[in-house]
Amino acid sequence: MPTFEEVVIANEELSPLQIKVIGAMMASPTITEAAEKMGINRSTIHKWRVNVPGFREAEQAARQQLASEIMSEVRATWQAELAASRSR
Repeated sequence: MPTFEEVVIANEELSPLQIKVIGAMMASPTITEAAEKMGINRSTIHKWRVNVPGFREAEQAARQQLASEIMSEVRATWQAELAASRSR
């Protein structure tokens, strides 16, 4: 799956605001909170998901990339803790 950056580059129709909103969505627990942070109505995000080519794809790529980064951090932490417990 392409990275968020690759999807954004491939979808030139995404506006800077839409790209920032996707970032806010990744940092927020709800769409409502992301919309509030960005000063837009949550219905705008839902409309973009349906009507803006590339928005949904960029959102999915961002979620996948975030999940991958989190899993890498979890693995690193787990491996460090395992190594520490074995050296005791």
